[in-house]
Amino acid sequence: MAAFHGIVTGRRRRGVAGLAPPAFAPTAGHAGERADIQVVLHGALSRNGKYCLKNTLQSRNMWVKERKRMIGRVLGLALACALAPHWLAAEVVDSAANGFTVKQTLDIQAAPRDVYAKIFRVGDWWSSAHTFSHDAHNLSLEEKAGGCFCEKLPDGGVKHMEVVYFVPGKTILLRGAMGPFQSMATITSMQIQLSPANGGTRLEVTWATGGYLAGGLNSLAAVVDGVTKEQFTRLKNAIEKGNPEGK
Repeated sequence: MAAFHGIVTGRRRRGVAGLAPPAFAPTAGHAGERADIQVVLHGALSRNGKYCLKNTLQSRNMWVKERKRMIGRVLGLALACALAPHWLAAEVVDSAANGFTVKQTLDIQAAPRDVYAKIFRVGDWWSSAHTFSHDAHNLSLEEKAGGCFCEKLPDGGVKHMEVVYFVPGKTILLRGAMGPFQSMATITSMQIQLSPANGGTRLEVTWATGGYLAGGLNSLAAVVDGVTKEQFTRLKNAIEKGNPEGK
């Protein structure tokens, strides 16, 4: 929702005295975990066993905990705890180790065709905090099959998602991997449905992510729920108040 900004990377941590700090890189799957542990064990048992295995494993655990904190920070963990206003219904529909589904439903006081058009002007309402470039005006969303939900960068670019189906004024379906999900073994489908309701538009967003993440994708379900809530609240504010911040 993309885009969620930031790429989770490993950091060099200070190791046991006398050892070069091991360079940890984020890896997927048990093979990657075993490779990281082998690096730790090699350092711990080198130099005639003078160094403490316990302290070295603690260094490894510190890296794992920091990586989890970074993922949560990137996706806006604090937003997951926000209380939904009366016009917004948000929920984690299902959640398991191999995936999750979240849904957002809100009413917007504008015609479906106007809401639809505003969605494609994504740079006008998306949060800059959830982009790689820290500027939502670098985002673009093309209204066509295969259309790119992309972001311009000073030294390159990012393809966050792709339009796979659309019906003007009614439906937009995108697939891809937003932000930090790009470095994970996952795929996401985001469907936006628009329908007339209460003199305006009922907007329903369904976000479904499946794949693999050590520790389980269900650990990210509430976080994604919070971030999608923020983004589409900004869309509502941009349309109704002319300012995504709601001011």
